[in-house]
Amino acid sequence: MEKAKQKDYLLTIVCYVVWGFQPLYYAIKPDTDAMFLLTSRILWAGIFVTSIVLLQGRGREIIETFKKKDLMLKHLIPAAIFNFMDWGVYMWAVMNGHILDTSMAYYIAPLAVCYFGVIFYREKVTWQMIAATLIIIAGVFFAGEGFGKSPLVTIALMFSFAAYAAFMKGVEEDSPLCTSIMMILAAPVCLVYIAVFRMGENGMASVDLGMQFFLIGAGIVTVLPILIYASCVKRLPMTIMGFLQYLSPTLGIVCSYLMGESMGKNEYILFGFIWTGVLLYSIVTAIREKKENRAALQEEGQHEENQ
Repeated sequence: MEKAKQKDYLLTIVCYVVWGFQPLYYAIKPDTDAMFLLTSRILWAGIFVTSIVLLQGRGREIIETFKKKDLMLKHLIPAAIFNFMDWGVYMWAVMNGHILDTSMAYYIAPLAVCYFGVIFYREKVTWQMIAATLIIIAGVFFAGEGFGKSPLVTIALMFSFAAYAAFMKGVEEDSPLCTSIMMILAAPVCLVYIAVFRMGENGMASVDLGMQFFLIGAGIVTVLPILIYASCVKRLPMTIMGFLQYLSPTLGIVCSYLMGESMGKNEYILFGFIWTGVLLYSIVTAIREKKENRAALQEEGQHEENQ
C-alpha cells in the first residue's frame, strides 16, 4: 500500500513537471502560429484520449454521456468553452513571451476557484481567503506596473481556470471520459477553423514531417498528464495536492528565464506578495482540513464504540 502511494506521489509530481515545462516543448517550433498550434493540439489530443477510452471498451459511455442533456448543457459544454479559452490564452502567451503572466495567473487561480465556490455554490468564506486576497491586492498596489506585461493574460487565465473548475464541480464522470467529450465537441470547430483560416504558410502549408510529429507530440503532452493525474488524484490527500499544484507555475518561472523573459523589481515585489498570500492560505487550509479529518475520525470511532 505504501509503495503504491509513493508511486502515486511520484506520478503526480511528474504531471506537474510536464505541465510546468510545457513552454519548453512549444519553444521547439517558436514561429508556429498560436491558433494553428492550439487547434492542432486539440485535434491530436482528442484522437489520443478518445482512442484510449475506446480501447478501454467505453465507447457506449461516450454516446450515453452525450444523451445526458443536463450534464452536457449545465456542465460539460460550458466547461469545455472555458477550458479551451484557458488553453488558447495560455498558448498565445507562451508563443508571445508572456510566460511570467501565466505563472502569475496559476498561482492565484486556486484562490479564484474558492471565490467561484462562494458565489455559485454558497460555500463558506474563510478568513484565510480574505487575508490572502488582501495581501495579493496590496502586492498589485505596491508593484504598480509589475502586474504582468499583459495583465489581461493573467486575468483571463485566472477567470477561465476558475470557471472551468466551477462547471466541473459535481460531475461524477471521470476525467478521461470528460476530456474525450470536450475534444469531440471542439473537433468540428477546429477543423473548420483550419480549413478556412489556416491553409496557408501560417498553417497547413508549413507542415512537413518534423512539424507533424511536433503537433502530434503537442496533443500527447496535453493529454498524458491529465490521464495520469486522474488515476492518482483520488488516492492522495487533498492537502498535499493543494501544495503540489504550485509546482507547475514555479517551473513556469524557470521556463520564462530559459526563454529570455526577465523579472524586474516590480515583478519581484508582486510575486513576493502572491507567494506570501498563497502560502498563508495553503498552510492554514491544510491545518484546518487535518483537524476536521481528525475530528471526523474520532466521531466515527466513538459512534462505532457506542454500537
